[in-house]
Amino acid sequence: MLSRIAEATFWLARYLERADHVARYLAVQFHSLLEGLGATDGEGAWRSTLDLLGETESFAARGLAVDGASVLDYLVLDPDNPASIRSCLRSARENGRAIRDRISNELWEELNTFHHAIEAADRGVVLAEPHGFLEEVGRGIQGLYGVADTTLLHDEGWHLLRAGMFLERAGLTARFLRVRFPELAAAEDPATGELGPLGSHVGMAILRTVSAYEAYRKVYHTRIEAHRVAELLVLSPLFPRSIRFCLTGLDYELRAMRRTPPGIYETAAERIAGRALAECAYVEMDEVGGPFLDAFFERVIRRCQLIGQAIVDVYFIHPPARARAGKEAAAVALPR
Repeated sequence: MLSRIAEATFWLARYLERADHVARYLAVQFHSLLEGLGATDGEGAWRSTLDLLGETESFAARGLAVDGASVLDYLVLDPDNPASIRSCLRSARENGRAIRDRISNELWEELNTFHHAIEAADRGVVLAEPHGFLEEVGRGIQGLYGVADTTLLHDEGWHLLRAGMFLERAGLTARFLRVRFPELAAAEDPATGELGPLGSHVGMAILRTVSAYEAYRKVYHTRIEAHRVAELLVLSPLFPRSIRFCLTGLDYELRAMRRTPPGIYETAAERIAGRALAECAYVEMDEVGGPFLDAFFERVIRRCQLIGQAIVDVYFIHPPARARAGKEAAAVALPR
């Protein structure tokens, strides 16, 4: 595969996943504020949102008020914010256009139509009814994944697309849980293991952000408990947004690209992914909590960064450092 095709394919998936993550988190946050749930006031909740998405400094540089309208506009529609949903989908579309001859007509048409729909969104309507718009973004991205699955050749390009998706999803999930899970654990009564109203709200928000609420109910048939949330979102081999599931998928896709046999690690990306997966696969449930879990999330985040760089080193041809500096700065804008 040519380097430029590989790079565009890889980043197409990563930008879609970033846009989906921001949309999911904001939809849940907006719904919580609308229902008057949570421990913080409106301004505190939006500051927390900026912190979690790594946008506090960039937003502060704009000199804007920390309120719902300003934060939503910045994270959803701002064309000058490389981490906004609009910018991520624009970047995904540009990467798709760069490989127009290598993807299916159906995928290109869906991607192009979706991009133009977001570009044409009325700011007043979006800010007045953000929840519906954010859910449409999520459904649109899931539709793109479905079209890709059913119309693309499942060749090395497909494996690289999937690797980009799993890599971004694993890193974003780990970042999200590193911030939110301690809030859930702190709300649990040490004597009874039960969560109060605030803890239940935090647990539900965590599960809904990663579309895991129904899965949790089907697996556990019980109230929300911190250790079970961790078990599902960290260790489950069956839930498609758990860290273990994503690392398993990433390990498979990296090996499938080069047809690497079991027990052999031909690239740095394969070695790092295999190490990360092994740790996740052999963790005992009683270890999932406290300082171990925080350190675990940090290792997952760091290893995802290293895997991404290893993929760049193996598959992409780099222009001179000065020429690529701007692109790299935009590329890493969300997952700091």
